[in-house]
Amino acid sequence: MSRKKINGYESLYAGSRWQRFYPDVYSRTTQTWQTRTGRRNYEFSTFQNLLGLNTSFDDLHKSDGDSPYLRNVRYMGEKQEIQRAQVTSRNGAELLGIKGFDVIAAPKAEYYVDMWEGRALEIDLPKRDTLLIGGAINVRNIEGAQGRLRIFLREPGKREICDANIDLSIVNNTKYDKRVFRFINPINLKNGATLRFEIEGDMAPDDCGNYKQPRKIRIQTSGQGNHRAADFTRPNTEECMREIPYDWKEEPAIICFEQHTCKETPMLKGVQVCTDEGKFLVFPIKNTDGITLWRFNVETKEYKEIDTSAAPVDSRATAVRFAQGLNKLYFVDGYSYLQRIDLSSWKSEIALADPNNIDVEGVTPQDLQAQKGASLILRIRQRIYLSGFAEDPNFVQYSILNSLTGDPDHPSENAGVQYDQFSDTSWFYSPDKSPKDSVCGPITALEQFEDNLIIFRKDGSSVRTIGSEFSAPSM
Repeated sequence: MSRKKINGYESLYAGSRWQRFYPDVYSRTTQTWQTRTGRRNYEFSTFQNLLGLNTSFDDLHKSDGDSPYLRNVRYMGEKQEIQRAQVTSRNGAELLGIKGFDVIAAPKAEYYVDMWEGRALEIDLPKRDTLLIGGAINVRNIEGAQGRLRIFLREPGKREICDANIDLSIVNNTKYDKRVFRFINPINLKNGATLRFEIEGDMAPDDCGNYKQPRKIRIQTSGQGNHRAADFTRPNTEECMREIPYDWKEEPAIICFEQHTCKETPMLKGVQVCTDEGKFLVFPIKNTDGITLWRFNVETKEYKEIDTSAAPVDSRATAVRFAQGLNKLYFVDGYSYLQRIDLSSWKSEIALADPNNIDVEGVTPQDLQAQKGASLILRIRQRIYLSGFAEDPNFVQYSILNSLTGDPDHPSENAGVQYDQFSDTSWFYSPDKSPKDSVCGPITALEQFEDNLIIFRKDGSSVRTIGSEFSAPSM
């Protein structure tokens, strides 16, 4: 696609220009805007600005924070020593994955507070009818601290749900830098929120005999309000330091935190479905009232909300996953019973069996209902597989095939396929041993490879053979 320049001085490929045209979808991931010309002329200087996911070839070479077994990656420069899979950095994704945001200005900066590795700061945010997706602070690296400044996000009285990072190596040491960061998971401010600031990576924890004073950074504060501060340490591998827990104390002045909020933001995970009306994209949206499901007609480019009044998505969900079958779109959210969307009426409902499709006398639809709380769903051939149960993390349940196949002249609508029926024998554990012995390795993903169900766990994986069309899976 070619466009004319706005004026003779503007670069045709300047990233800042695209950001002005499309502010809701364009994101920069480095400190300076990149151009195609710039990447050709300054390729190696560009490489050192890129952030990515550190990978390794196997567990023996894996360090903390690395991901193993990624093959399709490359070194990002001739002098790069770390193998990386390129991803968008959190602190660089200013406009990624949102439909625009509102800015709540920070209090006027009048003073400052110093912090270092071993000194944590904490502030509370007031209640608002909106979602917090990120923010910005003014920080100055006065003593050249290394590592990163981590900003933890949580609801008051609960554990952290995610954190954002600021790379201290690129923070100015002579003047304040406005550093923007984005949280992977937004939080509803209806109950307020708490932010905790910590420095990590400035000091080597095992240099016990060569102890150095941690280097300071400076954050702007206002003359009003209070923040909390605590000194802490973490134990190291040589055990030369004893862990000191947080001991929060009130201190004057509040950190000047610019809040970035929005009314709604996309979530994991959308899916493409094909219906008699055409091709649609179905995806969840998180807003201040909860989570809604939307459909996008690929041909007409129209957005419409799906009616989920009868079976809504749980507001606590962090992802919604889907599987299509028999003109229904089944979905799980990690908290609710298995639910489905009728692709003709576009209305949701609890996935209960039709009594006419049950081939055992005395059995009710509730008796064949799937276990509550699945967060993973996958359809392979004529069965739906469910897993990711918070209360039973190694449990896998699959739908049954019954005898109601009809006859050649009058075949049944489902031909024995019952995506909404789960018996008391259609389940297994991965690994195949006592759940108490495998609770530390919960199931994290389900995937299909040829005729096999691949079950990924935190500490390994299992392979389940699907077999023939109407046979039960086997390990």
